[in-house]
Amino acid sequence: MDFLKAFLGTNKIAAEAEGYKQQAIIGGYMVGGWALFLAFMMVLIYRELRRKGGKR
Repeated sequence: MDFLKAFLGTNKIAAEAEGYKQQAIIGGYMVGGWALFLAFMMVLIYRELRRKGGKR
């Protein structure tokens, strides 16, 4: 983090970068949560279709 602040220069830019990093983390969690949810639904639908296909 010290290297990042030294690299960016001013504290204002570092603070803005910190805010963007937090937004990126929150956005990543939201996207990851949606991806997990969609994958879970796909698995459930796939299993249901396979079960119905097996009965036919």
